[in-house]
Amino acid sequence: MMKLKFARAPAVTALSLAAFLTFGTAHAQLGGQVTLTSIDGNTSIGGELIEFDGLNYRLRTALGEVEISVTQVRCEGPGCPEEIMFGATFSIHGTSTIGLGLMPKLVEGYAEHLQADLVRETAPDTGIETIRVIHEDGREMASIHLLARNSDIAFDSIAAGRAAIGMSSRPVEDAEVGNLVAAGEPDPRQSKYESVLAHDAIVAIVNPSNNVRILSIEEMANILAGNLTNWSQVGGADMPITVHANDPASGNIDFIDEHVLRPNNQTIGFGAKRYTDDLELTDAVLADPGAIGFTSSAHVDQAIALGIEKSCGITSFPTDFAIKTEEYPLTRRLYLYRSAKAQHLHVYDLMAYMVSDLAQPLIDEAGFVSRSIERNGLNVLGQRIAHALIGQTEFSLPVMQQMLTSLNGAERLSLTFHFRPGSNELEVGSKYEAQQFAQAFAQGDYAGREVVLVGFSGSDGDFDTNRAMSMSHAEAALAAMRDVFGASAFDQAPVVIEAYGEMTPIGCNDTLEGQNANHRVEVWLRPKKHGNT
Repeated sequence: MMKLKFARAPAVTALSLAAFLTFGTAHAQLGGQVTLTSIDGNTSIGGELIEFDGLNYRLRTALGEVEISVTQVRCEGPGCPEEIMFGATFSIHGTSTIGLGLMPKLVEGYAEHLQADLVRETAPDTGIETIRVIHEDGREMASIHLLARNSDIAFDSIAAGRAAIGMSSRPVEDAEVGNLVAAGEPDPRQSKYESVLAHDAIVAIVNPSNNVRILSIEEMANILAGNLTNWSQVGGADMPITVHANDPASGNIDFIDEHVLRPNNQTIGFGAKRYTDDLELTDAVLADPGAIGFTSSAHVDQAIALGIEKSCGITSFPTDFAIKTEEYPLTRRLYLYRSAKAQHLHVYDLMAYMVSDLAQPLIDEAGFVSRSIERNGLNVLGQRIAHALIGQTEFSLPVMQQMLTSLNGAERLSLTFHFRPGSNELEVGSKYEAQQFAQAFAQGDYAGREVVLVGFSGSDGDFDTNRAMSMSHAEAALAAMRDVFGASAFDQAPVVIEAYGEMTPIGCNDTLEGQNANHRVEVWLRPKKHGNT
């Protein structure tokens, strides 16, 4: 058994374990004196701890009984339920996309936050890695068993009671929901048990000496199938194409099959070289001038990631911004799923830590695209404007001028609200982004700026109807924000809505997928000089 030990690092913050606690099922009747101190250290209250349910402390004080959420305070004193910090044993199963590099890094960050040591042990015969979080006094706080294979086992293991947390590079499927419900778990799509951990994308990478920089998805499919065998067939040099791809059981191949091969009635050819390790795949591409590899955007390294040209001529490159806005066509979300059955509180705290602001730099360091909000200038519209001018059958120069005048000097955030097809209801991922935006908004990140919700639509109707629909989308996004923020929150950063219909599409309007992508609301910031509407 191989062991690796990481020395204890300074805490990222002074928050206690309880400060990250979001859900809890442990109950205890306790006694003893405690002091609960607010996170900022400005307020304290002392008393006898008479109950702790994992979510709230209940104290008997001189002022009577009080109940305080664990997310607001840290507990000090002999009566604190410190035993909840020790003795946890649980498993995390699922996709190797998360499990091989990112999850260990996140657990290490969690241990650093707790000012704890970390010991990693790998059992070669099973492939299970055990990560032990050790308190500075030598006691074991948590023993986490990590199995990194594919997304399927995330749901199988939760249903079977073998894992507390599942890692998936795709959303849970209907059949898996049925199995989970039959096992006594809730439907994770409608509950607090599903979290978006990060963004990722499948990219085609080539050797830096290759002069090809853009392919269509159809060309990618035919290269993978072995129908295109020379780079000269796609505008490159006269040089054989060598295909490198993941092992057939990987989540990457499942994604490629669903989004690249099957839509073009192709299957991957027998000549493709296969890899279980993404880093080995990238190394092989870097060693072969004629190579093309298909892998996660986290493993591009020094290779060149190709852009994608859509059927209507819109091109998109796998930049972090394009992946966060999901304008790059082969973008995907990385998910965490939690069992609803009773677990040690470290399960809840680790889950909360991994989607917190503290974890976002670690996600970036691992090569994935974090959920942190980025900003981009008006230049982000450049290629979209060109396509609108050249490629659209209906176009309004006055509306385009109005949009460019309004957004001149503004910055676009990487948040984009999408809707369930045919409705004004935000889809699941956009609901997460609304919550994320609410947190930044509440922190005053946009104080002194004007927040502009800009609605767009597809072109599946006449111009005026589409513009009215885009206004309806913007109004729905504003209503959702009001539900999250409360009306008073808008005092510090005014929010206005604008709508431009089918201007600047991000998807091809001749496909249902493109139409759905174009029905969106973008979030922009601009100086307070336009007045509120």
